[in-house]
Amino acid sequence: MRRRRYFAAGIGCVFACLAVAHAGPAWSQPDPAALQKRAVERIDAFVDNFRRTGDFRSRIGDLAQPDLELAESNRLLTQRGDGRALAVGLIKRGHVYRMQGRWNEAIPFYDLAEQVAAGMRDVVHQAEAVAWRALTHSSRGTGGAALADGTQAVRLAETTMDKDVLAKTLDILAAVQIAQGNLAGAADTVNHRSAPYYAYLNRSDVYLKVAEKCDVQREFAPCYEAVDHSLADLQQARTVASQLGYAALVRQTDDFLKELDVRRQLIKWQETSHEQTQNMGKVFHPKAASDVLVTQQFVSRWSAGEIPPALIAQYQQSAQQQQKLGPLGGVGRPRAVHRR
Repeated sequence: MRRRRYFAAGIGCVFACLAVAHAGPAWSQPDPAALQKRAVERIDAFVDNFRRTGDFRSRIGDLAQPDLELAESNRLLTQRGDGRALAVGLIKRGHVYRMQGRWNEAIPFYDLAEQVAAGMRDVVHQAEAVAWRALTHSSRGTGGAALADGTQAVRLAETTMDKDVLAKTLDILAAVQIAQGNLAGAADTVNHRSAPYYAYLNRSDVYLKVAEKCDVQREFAPCYEAVDHSLADLQQARTVASQLGYAALVRQTDDFLKELDVRRQLIKWQETSHEQTQNMGKVFHPKAASDVLVTQQFVSRWSAGEIPPALIAQYQQSAQQQQKLGPLGGVGRPRAVHRR
């Protein structure tokens, strides 16, 4: 009884935020655990379908029913004072809105889940709620809040013995860091975890960001090396996705591999252009007769036509892919929705 009184006092805001209807006879009320279970199964089916088929928009309506089931389940769990189950239900309801791209509506559910879990001293679900809130903040563009939440989630998870929640929080923190361009921090984060697919994907992203530095620097060997490392990790990620039977993730990884090949072509083009620019110095600052340009008309040895056509198509394809994925694109690459 003391525990229930403490719970009721600690999460009074939950009653203000959830619609609490008058309870009927016990025998007429649905089982909140069964309602939650059905809702979670529907959400998992939605995500698994996306992973296998890549289809998002035609199935978005499937999230309406679990939203209703979770709302009723959470109401009943609040009445019963079942904090641990309520924290799960609030997190899952946040997922429903996050996967629809309704960031501002998702965050309050993660807030409540954190409060409920903290009141029950359930650090695992508290860490999970804070981590998902971090990902949602990052998706809506509030990077400072995302980094603060991501860091807090990892610190909470590190105090538990639950390896799954630690892996999940590290994965989300790495995604937030990559989105903010904090490559050193992201590299350090992914080195602390071992969840296969996203670990490889996150680390490949770190290497890719290093390779992109050749857009401004003219030391090309490190960029080629970074591309090679990124390629190795993407190939490993593809193998994991294939073994899991997630055809959509395989296709997505194939798209990343194509983009990486385009990046390699771009580096090669930049290297060639740099060499040609260096050679032009001989024309304007000749040191020998052979360095003097004697043609009547100067014609550049390279032009826009030499840029690989794939480079132009890259940005168009990326835009089309993002439009297709909608809010499931999440942070940076279209990966955030695959987490639940």
